[in-house]
Amino acid sequence: MISEQSTRYSSPGGVAKLVGTNWTVRYTRPNRYVKNGIAYHVVDYARSTQKHILTIMDVGCSNGVAAKTLKKNLSKQGITSHVLGVDLNKRVEKKAKRNLDEFVLADIVDLDPRGFAPADVVICSYAAIWVPVGIRHRILQSCVQFMKEDGVLLTNAGRFERVKSPPLSHTIRYWLQTLWYLTRGWKSFRSELDMRLAEQRKRGSSATRGRAQALKFVESVPASWERLSPRSKYMWHWNIFLRALDVHFWRLLTFLYNKMRRITRNSTN
Repeated sequence: MISEQSTRYSSPGGVAKLVGTNWTVRYTRPNRYVKNGIAYHVVDYARSTQKHILTIMDVGCSNGVAAKTLKKNLSKQGITSHVLGVDLNKRVEKKAKRNLDEFVLADIVDLDPRGFAPADVVICSYAAIWVPVGIRHRILQSCVQFMKEDGVLLTNAGRFERVKSPPLSHTIRYWLQTLWYLTRGWKSFRSELDMRLAEQRKRGSSATRGRAQALKFVESVPASWERLSPRSKYMWHWNIFLRALDVHFWRLLTFLYNKMRRITRNSTN
């Protein structure tokens, strides 16, 4: 299931110790999948395949609030969904079970896909972003194993490539053009604005249709890393290190805050 090739891409020792950090709810908001475009990709997939019932696997679901919002939004458009969340953080288990149809406490790379029904949609949002290339590769490889043959892999953790942004003048013109639709009325303007917002947000994530194509996409991830300059690779590992320190710092603050609250509460009783 997981190719031995992925084990060649190892992470630096210091980084490897920190990437076990679980990002938890600091990176989870109810509208997360709207902001990074994943929600729009799900709707596009449902419409193009004419599926009104979707099986969705959310890898790195955290407490499940993002997937819960996605499920509600799909329901408003006549799409029924069954959401299975997977996360390795035990602290989110209670809320995730409440917010999702199913929840599995595990690392996706340790799960056997034969124990699960193949999913129409596999979402891998923050689970594979701030991790070294080897870990990203293994996580995405595992995600593909849970897809249906005609399913779709949605992720904002793909190839290590710089995203080319359009010139500022083009961006300004693009949004100013929307104002012309006001001459047709508010409804026409709102519809055009929503469409352009959706197109913009969809650029924040990728949608790969079909299991075979998804596997090709995943196998291109290590190659994209090798094309990076030594300086870019160093900066990437440094960013991971800083992200992990940030999370550990806030965990320490939370621990100290709760400790002080308990001491204060005990002293007043």
